[in-house]
Amino acid sequence: MDAPQRPFRPNTTTAQPARSTTIPAIATESVTRVRLIQERTKAGLEAARARGRNGGRPKVAANEAKVVLAKKLHADKSLEIDDICKTLRISRSTFYRYVRLE
Repeated sequence: MDAPQRPFRPNTTTAQPARSTTIPAIATESVTRVRLIQERTKAGLEAARARGRNGGRPKVAANEAKVVLAKKLHADKSLEIDDICKTLRISRSTFYRYVRLE
């Protein structure tokens, strides 16, 4: 059985002068890396948009079968909303989103 693994944590104390200058240098480097990753991500997203690729989940069309059926069942007024949601296998919030679509 192997010993449990612990994350690497160097002994960083500010008691010695050499270490007190090392900690801000490491912090500066990490901030620089984060900003570089942010810039590259934004550049990649802009390049994808320029190629006509948009991220995110596709929108639901108002003429899809589930949406039309949800609207019909809602207009019927004989069924409760919980029953409609169980029948269509959608949540209550999704049901109301479907009903609002035009």
